[in-house]
Amino acid sequence: MKDDDVRLFSEYFMLLIPLMQNKVFSFRKEELPAIRLSESARRTLALLHEIRCAIVSDLSDELNISRPNMTPLLDKLAEQGLVSRLPCGVDRRQIYVQITAKGDELCREYQQLITSKIKEMIDHLDEEELREMIEHMKRLKSILIKTGESSL
Repeated sequence: MKDDDVRLFSEYFMLLIPLMQNKVFSFRKEELPAIRLSESARRTLALLHEIRCAIVSDLSDELNISRPNMTPLLDKLAEQGLVSRLPCGVDRRQIYVQITAKGDELCREYQQLITSKIKEMIDHLDEEELREMIEHMKRLKSILIKTGESSL
């Protein structure tokens, strides 16, 4: 890949992240579910919604949240009944974290909120533009997965 291509890719990528954050993932207070979560807590819960259960250290690594910060974050999620902790049968030093039914429900509420925002964003697109956007998103997801395997 040429240096100019890398630079251009980097510029587009760096613009895409804040655009998505502002247009899709920022919510007005009245839009939010009753249980309010920090960005880190939302990311943690969303990952657990996807993978169902993980060792604390793996969650910490995957989300790039330090282990000392992960403990109080998980404490708060557990206090709210969104996750539960389970002892590891093989290694007593390790703890599994599992999403609860209440955590799954909250993830579904956030997903509905995000789906609604995306619908508003793309309502003006014609069918061909929408198909192209879906194909580009599939391709981007595939490339991002291919560039680095998750530890989970």
